[in-house]
Amino acid sequence: MSKTHSATKSDCMTRSVGLKNLVWGALVAIIVLVLSGSLAAVAGPTNTVPPSTYVRFDFPGVLALTDGQGQLTVEYGDQPRKVNVSQHAGQPINERIQLPFRQGPYLVRYTIGERVALEVQGTFTLLKDGQMGHQLGAVKGEPSLLAFPPGKDAMLITLGNVRGQLLAEAVITGSSQCTFNIGLDRDASGVIDAGEILKLAVPVLDGVARAGTPVWDGVPLTALYTVDLECGGASAFNRGQYDFVQNEGLKVEKSRDPQTVKQFSVTFHREPKAYQSHLRNEAIVPQVEFVEFISQDNKDTVDSLGDPRQPNSTPTATPTPQPVPPGPTITPAAPLPGPEGPEPPAGAWQGLADFMQGKLFIIASVVAILLVLLLVSRSLHHRAEQEIRQQSAGEDVNN
Repeated sequence: MSKTHSATKSDCMTRSVGLKNLVWGALVAIIVLVLSGSLAAVAGPTNTVPPSTYVRFDFPGVLALTDGQGQLTVEYGDQPRKVNVSQHAGQPINERIQLPFRQGPYLVRYTIGERVALEVQGTFTLLKDGQMGHQLGAVKGEPSLLAFPPGKDAMLITLGNVRGQLLAEAVITGSSQCTFNIGLDRDASGVIDAGEILKLAVPVLDGVARAGTPVWDGVPLTALYTVDLECGGASAFNRGQYDFVQNEGLKVEKSRDPQTVKQFSVTFHREPKAYQSHLRNEAIVPQVEFVEFISQDNKDTVDSLGDPRQPNSTPTATPTPQPVPPGPTITPAAPLPGPEGPEPPAGAWQGLADFMQGKLFIIASVVAILLVLLLVSRSLHHRAEQEIRQQSAGEDVNN
């Protein structure tokens, strides 16, 4: 009987300890969750670079004054880029540079020989909720090397990406099956890799062969593309660079076998998600303000003292006004409190709202949870002790 009593008491103690451990484990988990939530609320959203976001620098409104060679340089992050430019008098600087977005400063410079014709500095920053900011810095241009016509964009900065798709269609004669090879430089590396080319074999139905790529997210703003067609011994292709924001092809090459390929079409489906910052020519080279002198009507202004119509008289001294002695100072009485006491200050409710939304509210919540769980733990422990005493008393009676 003693062994049974000891075993029962041990079981109750074990159950009591298990309940206490369960309560304290739940308490620790709640504290961790609350504190992690409060830290996240205090820290705010993290600034992260949106995936597959690109920055592109264009120069649509800057004109070359002479034929020759120039060099465009973009220093941005750890990937500086230099491009040689063939410029033609009276034509825009027909070159653009695209790089993956990253936070930090940039420097854009266009040189002709050893002279700087255009230089722009700025900074990209990451704001809350994944938003991006752009702040323009120092800018300068040399009118003796480039023309900056007013009303045009000296530089156009585009940030973002595109949701895009390529579709191809060919009108074919004398063939029942065709193969399309469709490629797109989706990582803006400047090269279409083998993994970026889709090979699609399709039947010719009613003299038409059609193929298309999946819809891709995060396509660069400007990307190289290639669409090749093979139908037996006939072929066609459409290759080049496409601006998915401005909707125009750049440096495009096209060819087809007219005997077999009657028509060959490529469709660029695009949904741009981009922001553009415009730098006007007037901000780089202020325009000359022409000065013109304009004749105005002759006007006379008379300034006189005295009145000849008044008789001569001896001037009398003007009495000096005497200052009025100050009277007693009257302090307005404070308003009497109403039946319900004085009005609370205007900021009391706002302070209460700030408290409910601030760290104090989080801390108070944690303390309240601690107290509730502590009371539950003590109640469970007390109940376990009562069961032990009852079982012990019952066994003593039986003995």
